[in-house]
Amino acid sequence: MALFLHFLGNPYIELDGQRLVFTLRKAEMMIIYVALNGSVTRNQLKAAFWQDMSGSQASANLRNALYLIRNAIPEYIDIDRDQITLKNFEDDVSKLAQITDPDIPMPKDIEEEPLRGFCIADSDEFDEQVVVIRQSIRRRITSWLRARISYCYEKKLPVELSGSLEVLLAIEPYDEDSVLELMEVYCNMGQPAKALVLFNAYSSRVWNKLGITPSERARAYFRKIIISAEPDKDKEMHGESGEKFWCRKNELALLLDSLTGAGGQNTAVYVYGEAGIGKTALINRAISVLDRTGTLVLSSRSCVVGEGYPYSSWNNIMTQIGRALEENNDYPGLHAQSVLSGIFPGFLNDRRLNYNVDVSLMTERNPIVISGMVTDLLRRISAKRKVILVFEDIHWFDSQSLELLTAFISTVTVPLDIIISGRPES
Repeated sequence: MALFLHFLGNPYIELDGQRLVFTLRKAEMMIIYVALNGSVTRNQLKAAFWQDMSGSQASANLRNALYLIRNAIPEYIDIDRDQITLKNFEDDVSKLAQITDPDIPMPKDIEEEPLRGFCIADSDEFDEQVVVIRQSIRRRITSWLRARISYCYEKKLPVELSGSLEVLLAIEPYDEDSVLELMEVYCNMGQPAKALVLFNAYSSRVWNKLGITPSERARAYFRKIIISAEPDKDKEMHGESGEKFWCRKNELALLLDSLTGAGGQNTAVYVYGEAGIGKTALINRAISVLDRTGTLVLSSRSCVVGEGYPYSSWNNIMTQIGRALEENNDYPGLHAQSVLSGIFPGFLNDRRLNYNVDVSLMTERNPIVISGMVTDLLRRISAKRKVILVFEDIHWFDSQSLELLTAFISTVTVPLDIIISGRPES
């Protein structure tokens, strides 16, 4: 016979490979409690499990629980007049000590919260003890993981190193040093995009949970990685879309830092300069990096000659929004579909909607009302992935597109970032 205790996730007991279940739930909890604490006294058990009862009632319940335990696992429990001790058992946490060897596969349940749901109603003292024990288990696991990571460095095992650091961050998600360490590992493996995704996820996590942004040290390290990352030589010369891209690594790092390091705060970046200075190449290079992180980038397209039709500069963005809605099969109401299709020819054009030809006379063409409809669409999309809007060359925007841009930036509440570029004439 073998007694095995599971502490990771919801705790439970196995005897000879079969789950052990008691008619009294506290009897099972008591075995786990004794195993976690070593030998305990009868008074400790009464205080932990029946603190709201009188001494005689607590003693009677304890005797009943110990009777069930002794009958179920007589070979593994020592019970005398004062002490109760569990012996000759194994548990899943102690077995994790072997993960210091990178040749040992990482157990699937290592990221599970220890002792999940292990509590007693209206027993603050018991809950406080469990919190302390849970923290102790996490410290043991992370110490073994750090030993495994050190061994990976020593033996130059990059794949195992990155996997071990990923597990460590799953257990300690706010450990900034480990985030930076894993970013460096990704870059050394030729995966700078994964480093960007990691930093972006960490920034959002600390903002949403702690209300802070990454330290300046972390942000500087992020910029250093972006600058030092060596892209393909052909792409370095010609960019992702054919533009020449020289001597702009510092600006690229600052732009990406602004878009990924602000946590839950929306960011607007304005790229300003004379024609031919490299604004478009800089934005395209940033977009090429962000595209590899799963970010949805929506770009405007302005008319170079003349003002174009009203709101024309937004049509390309609305076309891309329509495609994203079609992919998710998540459409707005018919009224919004009709109004927006009448204003933006590319929006949901595959649905062949019938809309009012007199829509140009409707009050819904007011930029503030249109902005509200666009915001609602972006809220649907951003619930599934990060969104960045790019408004290039606003000096070519028609007046209605500029009014809509002003209204949108003034009122948008959706978590997204914006890049704008323009020349002095804007």
